Amino acid sequence: MSKGSKIGIGLGIVVLAVILFTSNSSLNKGSFRLASSPRSAFAPSPAPAPAPVINQIQRPALETRVPDITVAFTGTIYSSNNGTNRLGAFYAGRESFLYPEYRLMNIGTADITPQNLRVRKDIKFKYTSKSVGSGSSDGTYSIAIRAGATDGPRREGFRLPASITAGTYTLEICADSDSQISELNENNNCATQDIIVTNL
Repeated sequence: MSKGSKIGIGLGIVVLAVILFTSNSSLNKGSFRLASSPRSAFAPSPAPAPAPVINQIQRPALETRVPDITVAFTGTIYSSNNGTNRLGAFYAGRESFLYPEYRLMNIGTADITPQNLRVRKDIKFKYTSKSVGSGSSDGTYSIAIRAGATDGPRREGFRLPASITAGTYTLEICADSDSQISELNENNNCATQDIIVTNL
């Protein structure tokens, strides 16, 4: 074999080796891609976005509706001396009756249904707690007042005893004096009115 033939065979072997090496590299890369492809197919899917939080509607608490009775004098007071009705004439030394006018008001949020309402009456010497007279009797009435409404004017009889002396006195009227009606405020059921008793 000539020297040139040997060189040609050697070059051929080298070329073949290069071709085989290149083919193996391509196959390895392809097999890597084929091997990695199934893994990507089983990769975990992204977590779903959280659902939006819907604020719950805050419902107001149910309002408790309760009545509330108040009393107010109108300022008009009649008196009876020896059977004579006079406006604002109050005399010492003789028995007489006073008839002040007043109104009942329901300033609460619920109606007062028809029921017995007790009214207490008293006459006190001003600046003291000593009672010097009273109503002829405490009154009890069947009464109904809608929420926000007013009842009256009414009149109550107060007895001035013959022993009363000249001076300034306070009339007091208290509605629901026995606390039979549950109210928003139990401390506003009384009203007072000053009167002056004079000598004849």
